[in-house]
Order: sequence, then structure tokens, then C-alpha cells
Amino acid sequence: LFLQATQLPIMLVRFQFQRLIQEIVQFRLLNNNYFKGDKMTIKHFGGIETAKKIDEVREVLRKRYGDDVNEFWITYDNQENPYWAILFNKEFANVTYFPDAESLGFQSVGTPSGFNPDGFSVFYTNTPEEEIEVSNSAIIPFEVALQVALEFFHNPMLPNCIEWSEN
Repeated sequence: LFLQATQLPIMLVRFQFQRLIQEIVQFRLLNNNYFKGDKMTIKHFGGIETAKKIDEVREVLRKRYGDDVNEFWITYDNQENPYWAILFNKEFANVTYFPDAESLGFQSVGTPSGFNPDGFSVFYTNTPEEEIEVSNSAIIPFEVALQVALEFFHNPMLPNCIEWSEN
């Protein structure tokens, strides 16, 4: 009971921080006259695809190249903002959300079981061979990253299904 009581203020601060991030993103989107299109444009190692249905988004995001990797850049109707960058390496992902051109973005927060929270993991960018290191504290499971993308399909706001860190 003592541990739970001492963790409550931390959880409350974390919730308030997440809510503040949501409000910042919403303000930026509204001030950019953002409107949702009728399809998503998804660029990846295999080319550029469009998705008009949620099942099409799922199908594209499951595509892999090289050693079971891919990188996705996702927007609505080729709009510049907001957009997502999602890096996949096997069953893990790193997700970055860019609400507008001025933002450095928001990055997924999480450390998979068995990963050193202070370490780094290799993902791939531009090609299935070009390596990039990503902090283990920003890696989430593939299925969670997929849920983030599916929420974006319905709503351009920063999804609540994961924790975020502003870059």
C-alpha cells in the first residue's frame, strides 16, 4: 500500500504531461487549418502506397524487406503535416509523430522486456541496409505501433495508447 501511495503523484504528473502534449498538438493542428483527407499516403522501402481502408493500412504496415525491417512515412493525401515516421525491426518499432513543420516531433516511450533501458538498438532508414541507432527507451512492440498508426487513420491527434516524449 505504501508503494502505491508514493507512486500516485508520479502517475498524476505523467497523466497531466500527456494531457498537455495532447493540447499542444491539437492547438498546432487547428492553427494550421488541418483537415483529414480521404486516404493515407504511406512511403516505405518498397515504394509509395495509398490506403483508403483500415485493412489496407494494416496490410502495408506488415510489409518487410531485408532482414524483416521497414521504414514508413505516413501522411493524409500527401499533405506535409501531420506525419508519422515508423521504423520496424522484426517485432519492434520506433514511432515519431510530427504535428507540423516547426516541431521536432514526439517519440514513442517504452523499453521492451530484456532490453537495456540505457542501450541502443539498430533499425534501418532509407534502405534495408542503412543502419540507424535508436534508444531502447523509445522502442515499442510492433502491435502497439500498429495500433498507433490505426488511431492516426481515424484521428490526426497524438494517440493516447502509448506514452510520448517531445524531442
